[in-house]
Amino acid sequence: MRYTMAIIGMVLSLTACPHWFVEPYPDLIETEKPMAAECRFIGMVTETADASNPFPAAAEANMVLRVRERAGQMGATHIVWLHKSGTMATAEFYRCSPE
Repeated sequence: MRYTMAIIGMVLSLTACPHWFVEPYPDLIETEKPMAAECRFIGMVTETADASNPFPAAAEANMVLRVRERAGQMGATHIVWLHKSGTMATAEFYRCSPE
């Protein structure tokens, strides 16, 4: 019984792993397209979840994190999600000047 509970605990902790890490781009603002109309378009990125990851929640969280990392690397201040599902995510990046 202890062995089973230990395995269940490890599986549950591994599926939540991406949420334990500090957000690398906390200033990146998620918004809707009309709110970014006055901003400069930087680019668009599509990512897919790692199909070999046995934990779908972790695969999805890592996919979203990769999109956010790309936005930060490209100097975006705002991100507009065009599509986000468990297996694929597409987002546009914008740089908005402070008002």
